[in-house]
Amino acid sequence: MIYQKKCLCREQKRKKKCKNIKYKGVLDLIPAKHRINSASDNIDISTILSKSSKTVYETQKHIAAQQDPTDDNIKRLLSLSSYSLKPETASNLLQRAVRERYKKKEKKKEPEETIFTEEDFKKFEQEYQE
Repeated sequence: MIYQKKCLCREQKRKKKCKNIKYKGVLDLIPAKHRINSASDNIDISTILSKSSKTVYETQKHIAAQQDPTDDNIKRLLSLSSYSLKPETASNLLQRAVRERYKKKEKKKEPEETIFTEEDFKKFEQEYQE
């Protein structure tokens, strides 16, 4: 009877200590804003848990280098090749390009205003020549 009570007490203490936290590893304890990758990314955890000291930036670059971008590139190329213009819109664009070219506006030169009069300039010339 006493043994059963001790077992019950131990189980209750253990339940109090262990909260119902569902995490799969140590990486889940890191706050989301400090994580290297989002939860939806499937990456090799060995790159993150490697023993070498890397910064977050270096690890992100390493992860990006591991992913293969060919599928994304193929999708983009297919989307570009499938898009076509109607002949009417193409002709309108060409006509606008030919007719309505951008013209640079010439700035009007304002007459330079000076403090000196023409008589003053003549005096300066005479003094300079002497």
